[in-house]
Amino acid sequence: SCSPIYEYMVTVVDSFSKAYDRLATHKFDLVILDLILPNGAGIKVIQWLNARLAELDINLPVMVLTGLASEDVALDSLRERVTEFMFKTQIQHPDDLLRTVQRAQVRYEALSVTRKLRSCVLSQQGTLSEFEECVHSLEKKAEDLLKKKETT
Repeated sequence: SCSPIYEYMVTVVDSFSKAYDRLATHKFDLVILDLILPNGAGIKVIQWLNARLAELDINLPVMVLTGLASEDVALDSLRERVTEFMFKTQIQHPDDLLRTVQRAQVRYEALSVTRKLRSCVLSQQGTLSEFEECVHSLEKKAEDLLKKKETT
């Protein structure tokens, strides 16, 4: 189902197959993932999602929101390249979730900038002007990220 929450459109699914179908047919800005689903739980859920995203050639931030209150689960999630992690007990007000979603998006964009810069530096295959163009593009993205951060 889809419903507007703040400025976001939220799509809720209750199974792996529905998640896969939606990912394959719709564009999303972020995935919020619970680690307890009817047909799977824990880190295996994140691994499943990462495999499907790779299979579909989709890059987007993944935020885990779970009732599994364990530091080990949080650390394991972050090792699986989850962008942000939040325990359900941390939500005292809807704005808490909203801020975490925004932080996940900003963090994901910052990581993307870092990866792109690393790629530019390590490849050293392009011309100097191509490298300068890459750096200029990344500087612009960094400025945009800072502007976003100031508004959140």
